[in-house]
Amino acid sequence: MVRAIAQFPFISLPGKSLALASLLFGTQVACAVPTPESFPSSPTVALQSDAAAKATYQPVAVDEFISSRNLTAVAPREVALQLFSEYAAESEGRKSEEVKIEYPTWDTAVVRVTVVGLADDSVGGVRYRIAFERKEGEWKMTEVGRQFQCQENRGHQDWSAELCS
Repeated sequence: MVRAIAQFPFISLPGKSLALASLLFGTQVACAVPTPESFPSSPTVALQSDAAAKATYQPVAVDEFISSRNLTAVAPREVALQLFSEYAAESEGRKSEEVKIEYPTWDTAVVRVTVVGLADDSVGGVRYRIAFERKEGEWKMTEVGRQFQCQENRGHQDWSAELCS
């Protein structure tokens, strides 16, 4: 349950602006800003509904994900911006990109990165779900999952953990 969504048209990356990238690539960047009243009365309910959603993602080892992406950030917003800049660099055939950050509870965050229109023979889109927990004031990436959307005639057309052919 998220109340406040803030667009960041002015955040700049090294040598790039998200506003410019957003205009060029049709990208949406959103961040759910947590406020005490935006959290559910029962964090357990929010986490249970998210557990059902994460079951539809193919698990990815957190350490492998971090090293393969050369992620240096640890906070959800910083990781989201780093992933956005990675996908913004390769935009051939791109239809859409979206980065969302949700805070189901004060000490949890979920980053979702969706890219549709990949320059790939079989995979048309990829979506990542990256979960974080905050302990003693520090964010830690706890889970990573991914889904695929296949190119036409190359497998399923819906988002699924199943690989494309």
